[in-house]
Amino acid sequence: MKKSRKKRRHKHIAKQRLQRLYTLIQGWENAGKREFAQNAADHAGRISKRTNTPLPRGLRRRICRKCGSLLTPGRNLLVRCDKKYRRVVYTCRGCGRKAYYPYVRKTPP
Repeated sequence: MKKSRKKRRHKHIAKQRLQRLYTLIQGWENAGKREFAQNAADHAGRISKRTNTPLPRGLRRRICRKCGSLLTPGRNLLVRCDKKYRRVVYTCRGCGRKAYYPYVRKTPP
């Protein structure tokens, strides 16, 4: 096997594992097993860095980039809507880092 084909295969396997970890994290969060979810999020970050594969969008928004904690609204995440700039502000209560995500209002049909 060529190196590029091998690399593509490794990335494909990494994407599958990241997707599986994302579903596990969601299940553990709903079941109240926060420690398992945090460990899985850490493991997903290591896989992503090692294989240079991006995290799924949902998981990327749920991990704090500064302290690495798994963000859960109401526990360690403050969510606010900034109407002036039309964005959602996520504030990590562990380290205070703010993340901004734009939102667009849906117009009625």
